[in-house]
Amino acid sequence: MAVNDIYTLPLKVRSMHEMADLLNAEQKEIALISKMVKTIEEELHIYSSTSLLGRYEKQFGLSTNPMEGLEERRRRIIAKLNARQMTTVESIQELVQIITGGTSEIIERFQEYLIAIIIYLPEDDKNVFYKTLVKQIEEVKPAHLGLSITYNIALSAGVYFGTAISEYKEEVIC
Repeated sequence: MAVNDIYTLPLKVRSMHEMADLLNAEQKEIALISKMVKTIEEELHIYSSTSLLGRYEKQFGLSTNPMEGLEERRRRIIAKLNARQMTTVESIQELVQIITGGTSEIIERFQEYLIAIIIYLPEDDKNVFYKTLVKQIEEVKPAHLGLSITYNIALSAGVYFGTAISEYKEEVIC
C-alpha cells in the first residue's frame, strides 16, 4: 500500500475538493519519501546492499576492500553470517555452495590431517571466487588440518577438467 493511498481515506473526505488538491500537491514529496524508504530497505538486505557493505564487513570482522566486486564482498558477508561454531562436513558444503554456487564432495583424510574438497561446477560458470572460498574455509576449519580443493568443471562432452588451489596458486590436474 502506498503512503498516500487515497482509498484509506473515508469516502466523505475523498470527495472533498480541498482534500483532492492537498493530496495532489503533496504527491511528489510523498513519492520521493516512498522511494527513499524502499532504497533503505534494499540496503538493509545483504543480497542487494551496496553502500552498507563496509558496515557489514566491519560488524563481522572482515577486511574491507572497496576494489573487490560487490558480489564477492556480499558472498564473504553471507558466508560469515552462515558460519557455525562447530565445523561439520555439511557446514563446509553449505559454505562452498554459497560462495561458488556449485555442489561439492568433502573427503576427510584423518591419517593425513587433511580435508579434501571436490567442487563440481558447470562449464559456463566463470564467476567463481577462489580466493574468497579459500579464505572462508581456512577461517572455519580446524587449524591443525590441511586443505585441498579441486575444481571439476564439466565440459559439454561430459569430461571433467580439474584444477587444484594451493595458497591461491592454480595447478592443472588432467
